[in-house]
Amino acid sequence: MNARARGWAAGALAVSFLALSCTTAKKAVPTGIVWNTAYDATLADAQANHRPILLDFYTDW
Repeated sequence: MNARARGWAAGALAVSFLALSCTTAKKAVPTGIVWNTAYDATLADAQANHRPILLDFYTDW
């Protein structure tokens, strides 16, 4: 196989991978954010589902 044929084959392979990756199913997007106030329950849920948590601190000084 000459260099030009290998180039075409590599290009066709790359386009095939790109096309297949665009058609794979994605994860469902949540409809909204659920805010939890119980730290221990939230931390356990985040660890079980491999998700990060956001700690929001504020004060009324």
